[in-house]
Amino acid sequence: MTGHFIRQRAKEVLRGNWLPMVMIFLVFYLFSLLDYRYKSIWLTTLIMVASFVYYYGVSVFSLHLVRERKLDYNLLISGFSILPKIIMTNFLRYLYVLLLSLLFLIPGVVAAYSYSMTEFVILDNPDLKSDEILTTSAKIMKGNKWRLFMLDLSFIGWILLCFLTMGIGFLWLAPYMQVARTTFYQDLKMCTKNDESDFCINLKNEKWLDNNETIVNKLD
Repeated sequence: MTGHFIRQRAKEVLRGNWLPMVMIFLVFYLFSLLDYRYKSIWLTTLIMVASFVYYYGVSVFSLHLVRERKLDYNLLISGFSILPKIIMTNFLRYLYVLLLSLLFLIPGVVAAYSYSMTEFVILDNPDLKSDEILTTSAKIMKGNKWRLFMLDLSFIGWILLCFLTMGIGFLWLAPYMQVARTTFYQDLKMCTKNDESDFCINLKNEKWLDNNETIVNKLD
């Protein structure tokens, strides 16, 4: 499974859905503008919590779009129903990343990629606790962090071009990268015992497969 193939799949998903996705990511820009305009620790904290909840909603929205090819705007606010779990999970997530980053930059980056599937794990495993969610994400990403890093790196040209547009281009690039990452997760999810691709070989070795031959959330 190559980055090029995932990007092509992401483009197919976004075909006819670019405008809604751009508008959805515009909200993140508004969060940033508010935080920049009004310097307040309370407002910054509120915006941070709102961003956690909203990004969870965006992740769920994107996953539904990838799986069903349908837009469901109600999913954007679905995080409010599990607000305590989202706050606690993200608190632990960024605490671990910060602590590892204090040791050296690379361990922090590795930790960030280990926990990159957190929002999807919350959706697909609603009974897991915060620490179990992070552990599950790390297990899913074991052996797959480099693949995701290379996928992200494949956007470097677009990122540089976006800076030339004073950041406006990110309104289009952010949805593209989000759907590509979502497709990455969905491909991991759908790996089966009969799949001999390199993309799935780590998952088979880790025995992340149930009787139906799809990845499950057991923490063996």
